[in-house]
Amino acid sequence: SSGINAEYGGRSGVVATVFAPITFPPCPLLIFKEVENQGESESVNANEPVLVATGRVVNNNPDRIVVKRIILTGSPFKIHKTHAIVRDMFYNPQDINWFKPVELRTKYGKIGHIKESIGTHGHMKCLFDSGIQQYDTVCMHLYKRVYPKWPKMGSSLNSQTLLGSSSTTTTTTTTTDVNEQMGE
Repeated sequence: SSGINAEYGGRSGVVATVFAPITFPPCPLLIFKEVENQGESESVNANEPVLVATGRVVNNNPDRIVVKRIILTGSPFKIHKTHAIVRDMFYNPQDINWFKPVELRTKYGKIGHIKESIGTHGHMKCLFDSGIQQYDTVCMHLYKRVYPKWPKMGSSLNSQTLLGSSSTTTTTTTTTDVNEQMGE
């Protein structure tokens, strides 16, 4: 699964979420990657999977939701005590009105919300729990549910192979020890 993000060269623990048949812990896990060989290296046969990581199943939960987070940022333009005019987060008043209910946070931990839109260029008046500084950055955290990307039926891993004989699937969290496979 994509999302395994670790430093190679050393042992490093990573937790990944995958959609797979129900498997109960502590089941051992091997993660392979298909590599198309162009004749560059003779150590790997053509279209032979390469071991990328090893690990074990930690737990499974059919109710787990996978979300993606993005952060919109803006900078304080004018500051007066706990009020600030923020710019560079939005560029029209309609967007500001749409995101009014969402909480704002600063890099230094202040919490606030949008009071109103100012003008037509995306400036907005915000109220914070305490005073902010000119060098602070105002952030808005947005979350979106992400659904799995199922392989196409024409690929080497079709949905029958992915689901196996069971029709029940769940999200499984795995802890992997990522090792670089450099002739070890």
